[in-house]
Amino acid sequence: MVYRSPKDRRRASLTPVTSGRRRANDLKGKSQSLCILREIMAALPLHPLSGAATGQYFVSDDGSVKVAALVMNKDIFPKVRSDLEEYKWNDSDFLLATFSKNGTHFMWEAMMMLLKGSADYIQGSKALLMIDTSPVSLGIKPFPSPRVLNTHYRTDVLPAEYRKAKTVVVMRNPKDTCVSFYYHYKSMLNPIENITFAQFVELFLHEKNIFFGRYFDYIEYMWSLKDEPNILLVFYEDLKMNPLNTIQKVNEFMGTNRSPELVKEIAEAVNFEKMKLGKTTLPLSKESMEMLKSMEYTSTPSSSSSSSSEMYQDEDDCSTGYGLQNIALQTG
Repeated sequence: MVYRSPKDRRRASLTPVTSGRRRANDLKGKSQSLCILREIMAALPLHPLSGAATGQYFVSDDGSVKVAALVMNKDIFPKVRSDLEEYKWNDSDFLLATFSKNGTHFMWEAMMMLLKGSADYIQGSKALLMIDTSPVSLGIKPFPSPRVLNTHYRTDVLPAEYRKAKTVVVMRNPKDTCVSFYYHYKSMLNPIENITFAQFVELFLHEKNIFFGRYFDYIEYMWSLKDEPNILLVFYEDLKMNPLNTIQKVNEFMGTNRSPELVKEIAEAVNFEKMKLGKTTLPLSKESMEMLKSMEYTSTPSSSSSSSSEMYQDEDDCSTGYGLQNIALQTG
């Protein structure tokens, strides 16, 4: 006699009608969940920089992927888009690709230091080389090649010129990304002060129309590129916990061949507290200031001091527990 577990016996005793009802109930439950989710999403405040508000998107070559563009300045954005589409890539340059709040500032500074062969902080603004918000033709002027251009877009929606670049991709824990992006989303980009963290989590998990697209779609695609010869994938947590080894990997990938002594100096320089202090006290170059003003950035410094304090104020909030403590206060 063949032994059958109680679970198998129960399953065998189900009639086709019973099984059909169970499947129908499962589908009904999923449908109700989707309806509830749609109601939640519809009730959320519309961010003025979302794709639904601006109507601006970047689309993959085959049209299968559409990502909402970040329109920081509607008067400048046409120039941002046209420059991005017309730019001819310089093979001595590098691309840094990260989702928002995934360590862009840290890695950009380290890569630029490797290129310059010095652990001195870069006298210029990363914003000028951010192809998402700055016209490339203007932004590259204060930074002669070799240089590091940077983007928060997944590379399949960028022109083919950028996809052939040697690219460093940085990824960060989704929980920490969500907390850090929440503060960035509601306070630094056309403030939406009344959005709660619980509401933002729904956006973060489900909303594809958010600028730069959904985090998990971004990670899924960029992860698929990890074995490509022109891609180096590193993790934000490794950059923070083991900067020496991480920056050495970048050094080897870029072919800069800097000495172990310099790599160590750079690793120490991009320490969160040191970098925050160093960059906020470093005056921007005259040319960088002129470029920022010409692009009418709302965050342009009013004096010769860099405004990097805003850039670095929450890069480390999750690692120190700051972000999660504040969220606990909001959500109980």
